[in-house]
Amino acid sequence: VKLNMPDEISARIIGKQFPENVSVREALRLIAQAARCACFFDCMGRLQFIEFNADEEVDYLNNDNMAQYPKITDTGLINSVVVTGAGKQIYTASNIAAGEDERVLNIENPLVISRDVAAWLLDIAKYRIEYSISDRGNPARGLFDVVKISDIYGENRNGVLLSQTITVSQGMTGTAKVVARYE
Repeated sequence: VKLNMPDEISARIIGKQFPENVSVREALRLIAQAARCACFFDCMGRLQFIEFNADEEVDYLNNDNMAQYPKITDTGLINSVVVTGAGKQIYTASNIAAGEDERVLNIENPLVISRDVAAWLLDIAKYRIEYSISDRGNPARGLFDVVKISDIYGENRNGVLLSQTITVSQGMTGTAKVVARYE
């Protein structure tokens, strides 16, 4: 398997104690989470480790290329993250506003050896607006690419592509799942 891991990610130190009988898929997920990045196999079969970055957009989805406005779901507020890491060490990060109920995300990952992971997960939890999109399909888009979405509320919000399916039959159509920050 060919691997693409930027130097910045490969320099991050993680624990080395995997749980017993862990699958390869789960091991990769634990590694990526502990290293504060995403990993996936691209269409060429390469294992990619990348930063989760929503700054540079690669596509714009609007009425010209969507069949209809996207379905929008708010997956819920998370304002506190508790990570149980290596040696049962507890790492926390929170951002609870005055008068707000605490909504906790609990994570267990024996490869985590830094509080930075809890802070990173809390930041990722802000991507709570989920768009389900029907569009013309764009094979040039890849996982974790940033797309700008025009929705029924007049928002032009940047989101990160989490999944995409393209069908070719008398034209090209696609469906996609995109998540965007809510702040």
